[in-house]
Amino acid sequence: MYCMKKLLTNLFALALLTTSLTTEVTAKASRSSRSIDATKIKEIKSYCLDFNWGGRRRFAAPGSWKDSDPAAHVAWYKAMGVNVIQTFAVSCNGYAWYKNGFVPEQPGLKHDFLPEMVKLGHKEGMLVMGYFCIASNPKWAKDHPDLSYGAPATYHIPYTDEYLKYLSASISDAVKNDNGEFVEPSK
Repeated sequence: MYCMKKLLTNLFALALLTTSLTTEVTAKASRSSRSIDATKIKEIKSYCLDFNWGGRRRFAAPGSWKDSDPAAHVAWYKAMGVNVIQTFAVSCNGYAWYKNGFVPEQPGLKHDFLPEMVKLGHKEGMLVMGYFCIASNPKWAKDHPDLSYGAPATYHIPYTDEYLKYLSASISDAVKNDNGEFVEPSK
């Protein structure tokens, strides 16, 4: 029960973070014509380049997309007219898209991808959300075979107290950088 409360607390904190991200973007709206007031979005224009997959019905091997460039991605999204970017926090392969965190980063990760996506996306007036694959994680399955139904490319993780602690810690970790936050503090 404790773990479920802790997870719900962290999910609530994530919702508050999303609100603070929205507030930050809204605050910037008065300073920049490119910023988005999230409360006034009438139509979400979003797309996701899905780094979870590496082939037909197979998760991408850890490090498959290690050279991905956040600046090139944001430029691509901007050219498409996107106002909300879905990017990755922890992929289905179980590795993170940010450096020096609780969850090991994608092997060979060239950029500190998630925080750079957030920074560059906000600079262009886009909202940015980070994706977690919570029901499938081959790394978790390999590290905790007794707490998984194998490691297929589908749902295989029962929500045990131990897994919920791990998930809660990974969510808490992903929404922070060295300063404890991904967004610049409001002035």
